[in-house]
Amino acid sequence: KETKDVIPVRQTTMEAFNVLINYVYSKEINLKSLTLLELYDVVNLAEKYDIPKLMEELKTQVKSFPVTMENVMEVTNTANQFTQFPEISTELLIRCAEVI
Repeated sequence: KETKDVIPVRQTTMEAFNVLINYVYSKEINLKSLTLLELYDVVNLAEKYDIPKLMEELKTQVKSFPVTMENVMEVTNTANQFTQFPEISTELLIRCAEVI
């Protein structure tokens, strides 16, 4: 019998894990309300748990993330942190270059 009420989930954030759980249980998720870093955290989980439909939705959302002169450096740094997802990160870096 399990004696703990808490199951540790490592290498993610609570926000990202909540998005994943809500998606799995068909609850409405609002990806547009997430920061770029939070989106990448969910991308990491979608890949880790092999959820391709969620991954496609995340790719669309990340690729349409607004890049402005005000956030271009932050977006560039975040994209560089997640180069293990080259399709998404490369697209964002190209968009950052276009803004500059």
